[in-house]
Amino acid sequence: MGKIKQGLIHPVSGKVGNLVYSSWNGIPYVKTRPAVLHNPRTPQQQSGRKAFAVIQGLVAGLPDLVRAGFAARALQQSAYNAAISHNLTNAVVVDGDRKTVHFAALTFSLGTFAPVTDCKLAPAGEGIRVQWNPEVSPGTIQGRSNDTVGVIAVSEQQKRPVWIPDAAIRADGQFYFSLPEGWTGNRIHVWVVTRSAKPAHRPEASVSASVYAGVTE
Repeated sequence: MGKIKQGLIHPVSGKVGNLVYSSWNGIPYVKTRPAVLHNPRTPQQQSGRKAFAVIQGLVAGLPDLVRAGFAARALQQSAYNAAISHNLTNAVVVDGDRKTVHFAALTFSLGTFAPVTDCKLAPAGEGIRVQWNPEVSPGTIQGRSNDTVGVIAVSEQQKRPVWIPDAAIRADGQFYFSLPEGWTGNRIHVWVVTRSAKPAHRPEASVSASVYAGVTE
């Protein structure tokens, strides 16, 4: 929007091409008319909306974690919007006219606390066993054996997250959980998030980045 001090003789008003001239509180201004979408339901637009809806639903399902994990990225926007923007940029794959969510690239926290390492999934009958290195990495200032470990599970088919915030502690090195109803046979992605046993002054310093552990096949 651009302001106009005056026209040739009087303030300009009306339409010129895609520009609309008007005034507000006696101040002339100009704005562009929104573009007309002749085909708003192209394959690319539809797949883009679906990808956005998936990411929006997953982020919205983890409000407390996202609020802390994206606190440092919430500059002139909410942590929720920062998480949406980050995942749209980094977890959406474009293949021709099609956009799809790359689940393994999803991020639910970008906190700075010391994460667990060597995360992986192991066969566990009717449930899922996630494992990690119970030791704090050498040279890491942060991190204690009694840090809380949380687990996120997302079904590709159900497209909703399950968040277990107090699954275990770092020293346990593993956690087993049963599949939610209706998830049997689904492709299930798992992430691990570590939280400090001692709260920090800044929210992002009390939670780690989410670490991808793998997917069930």
